[in-house]
Amino acid sequence: MCQVGDVVKCVSVSEATQRYGGNSGKLSDISEGGQYKVTDVELHSWHTKLTLDGVHGQFNSCLFEKVESAGGSLGVAQNSL
Repeated sequence: MCQVGDVVKCVSVSEATQRYGGNSGKLSDISEGGQYKVTDVELHSWHTKLTLDGVHGQFNSCLFEKVESAGGSLGVAQNSL
């Protein structure tokens, strides 16, 4: 599970994934391989929305993998948020 303060890396810019759940962020505002700090996490029953520092809107968490926990480095990227 992703938490506020975590650093995530974008692993996909899939339009279908972003549309699921009505996320408001524009895929053109993020880049595959880019790293972003999570500023808000909105948990739903079937999906999770992330808000990223310096990026307008919300994004489907499935577009990202966590690379650093709020408390420090993970050492290995996690595939599940």
